[in-house]
Amino acid sequence: MVTMIKVEKPPATLPLTTSVGPKTVNRIAGTILATGTPPHEVLHVRTDEGASLDLRIDRGTSAPALRRFFAVGQRVMVAVDAAEVKLHVPYPQTENRCNEWSARVVLVERERSSVTVKILGQQVTLKSTSIDPSAIRPLRVWDSTKISIAPEAVHVTPLGTCSRLRRRLLTEQTTERTR
Repeated sequence: MVTMIKVEKPPATLPLTTSVGPKTVNRIAGTILATGTPPHEVLHVRTDEGASLDLRIDRGTSAPALRRFFAVGQRVMVAVDAAEVKLHVPYPQTENRCNEWSARVVLVERERSSVTVKILGQQVTLKSTSIDPSAIRPLRVWDSTKISIAPEAVHVTPLGTCSRLRRRLLTEQTTERTR
């Protein structure tokens, strides 16, 4: 499975009678291949499994100290809460917009009200707890669906310095200039 799922328990200070359940977070590790300039805050990320995602992000969701690390070659962890992964009925003749992908249902967990979907043509699976209420029937395995994620729901965190990749890129640029 491509996506790492982390189930967080509710804080111990909450009484046991609350309706707060475990929180599921989709985590995807990858490397930034390209970045967009404002106002198009898009990161082109190659995941560790070989998938390629164009993610529109809201720079306000990351700490200002971390923003300088959003550069080509930087290893990052992309985190999206399962409640923020919206599943919609696919409309036939519509193009995918930013943070929107065609997908197929691979697992339905009725007891947890969650659905696992795989982005078509990519090695990425995501869990979702937000299903379109206008669906004619409940989702089943192999159903086609459309995934959309709001830019403010995408949290990107740098992982280390990725010095090996950066050094190689700088070396290639230096050799081209000296020729």
